[in-house]
Amino acid sequence: MAAGFLFLPSSPAAAGQFHGAGAVDDFNCDGVRDEVFLAAHYDVGSVERAGVIIIGFGTDSELVISQNTPGIPGSAETDDGFGRTYASADFNGDGCDELIVGSPGEDKQAGMVTIIEGSPAGPVPSRSVAYTQNTAGVPGDSEPSDGFGATLSAGAISSGQAYLLVGAPGESLGAKKYAGSVYYLRGGKWRAFHQDTPGIAGTAEHMDHFGESLSGSDRFFAVGAPGETISGEDHAGQVHVFSHTIVDGVPRPLAAITQDSTGISGSAEYGDGFGIDVSVVSYQPTASAPIGALVAVGVPNEVLGSDDAAGMAHVLAVTPTGKVTEVSDINQDTSGVADSTQDDDHFGYAVALAVNGSGATATPSTALLAVGVPTEALADDITGALHVFRDMVSPGNGDIWAPNDTNWFDGYWQLNTTSTSLIHGEYDGNPSWEIPWSQILGGQVS
Repeated sequence: MAAGFLFLPSSPAAAGQFHGAGAVDDFNCDGVRDEVFLAAHYDVGSVERAGVIIIGFGTDSELVISQNTPGIPGSAETDDGFGRTYASADFNGDGCDELIVGSPGEDKQAGMVTIIEGSPAGPVPSRSVAYTQNTAGVPGDSEPSDGFGATLSAGAISSGQAYLLVGAPGESLGAKKYAGSVYYLRGGKWRAFHQDTPGIAGTAEHMDHFGESLSGSDRFFAVGAPGETISGEDHAGQVHVFSHTIVDGVPRPLAAITQDSTGISGSAEYGDGFGIDVSVVSYQPTASAPIGALVAVGVPNEVLGSDDAAGMAHVLAVTPTGKVTEVSDINQDTSGVADSTQDDDHFGYAVALAVNGSGATATPSTALLAVGVPTEALADDITGALHVFRDMVSPGNGDIWAPNDTNWFDGYWQLNTTSTSLIHGEYDGNPSWEIPWSQILGGQVS
């Protein structure tokens, strides 16, 4: 396997053999996915770390947007972090995706989300709207450290209607600091929910960080609360799975899962961070079964044997009625999986599911899972590595192992999938590197 990664030009959004769990990112409705480069740490003029987002159109043209761009609400301020997160979805049905930009550092880390309308000319800053928790129609109030926009996930439900999920993992609920909350926009209406919302399992507690990870499909979505205390163990972590169906004013909760849940491997322990990252695709385990969710959960601080923070990942099947079955638990000591566990590998810090097929629903033969190992050490140098699993039941069957032995970049801290490629980013989101699925599954990463 060749090492290193090549930054690739744009690829057709709807073409190819795969269905990505991530955004399509076609902002100029030409059928070609546009490149998104996050630069939340960039200075804007003399304003430090105000942040920019850069859109590339595959023809050597690019659009650089900051909060000082005419038409963009607000203004560039120190540590705003504009562009720390992004998502895309076609909210107005014109065939052009809207660009959704998170600025979790806005106003003493209260946070802001900006939606920039797409058009045949690309994103149009003059047709932008910004949302905070002080915006009319958005529940709650903006407070320092809420982090509104720290996580984003967007797409379309099975009917085609667009949705947006916004995480505010620093949200305080009464005296419970950093309990966390999630905001859901669909059909022009905002809804908020958290672990004190009736019907949602658990209780909001200090440092739960509900909403620190988010992932959605056309039928379901998952919310990570990696700081959740389980059986007295702080920061053990929990993941909640929801459907997009609105019941009693919020999306319907299906399941709440921890490592102490029945049938889940391992046990909840201090600092595990179960749910630091999550990924979900729609899933049909058999031809006659109803379509449920396949959920990948990263547990990067899991202790395995004598190896601290070696890390692991769980793959879970959730039925539409909320029954949870563990398909597999994976780590670097799993039979057939390349390499071996070591201290501080943090296997599972990033997880991303995809479908080897053009449809949105995975089956046991079409599900793919990518797992980042951002602090994998090679020859005593921390460079990071990537696993891609083609068999969710027997992960060591066909495991693809891509160590970063060229040390071109800083690990695999973020993963996203598209219809043609796997994209990964460094700790600060940059640079983004793209690898075609056809090369990954062909055993040639270049």
